[in-house]
Amino acid sequence: MKYGITVKTICSILIITLLIVVISFFSQRKLIRDSTVLGQSIEKIEESVESEGWDQAKGILKQISDDWMEVKGIWAALIDHAEIDNIDITLSRLEALIMIEDVSASLSEAAALRKYVNHIPNKEKLSFENVF
Repeated sequence: MKYGITVKTICSILIITLLIVVISFFSQRKLIRDSTVLGQSIEKIEESVESEGWDQAKGILKQISDDWMEVKGIWAALIDHAEIDNIDITLSRLEALIMIEDVSASLSEAAALRKYVNHIPNKEKLSFENVF
């Protein structure tokens, strides 16, 4: 019995590699799309907090929470769970700060939340830096 590389083996390796690249591409697109939507909503919260439009900020925060609950399930399969925990914790702190109408602390937490959400697509993209 020979132990060599066959055409079947090479085709299998190519198909698996292609599958990984395609899944990575679609995962990256999903992460970018979701983080963009969440980031834009967080910017709206920051604008509302700066102008002390607390009712508007609460409404936007509700929308972000709803959007996050939808996104969270998909992201859990794609990214490190520590990142999801960071977003959950920061979102909870932001909710509490908006409820007590603390401008400076709310802006600080909103900025941290925006940073957590926006850096994930770059961190998770398929690149030589992330692979090696």
